[in-house]
Amino acid sequence: MRILNEFREFLEEYKVVGLAVAFIIGTAATALIQSIVNNIIMPIV
Repeated sequence: MRILNEFREFLEEYKVVGLAVAFIIGTAATALIQSIVNNIIMPIV
């Protein structure tokens, strides 16, 4: 259990969970914008 507690402290200290969530949201936003550009804007041009 000590290793688990140390791991939890590491996650809290370095805000790893928040960074992971931000990375996932950024990846999803990139895919969304790329889809909009490829399917809506580019056919018009």
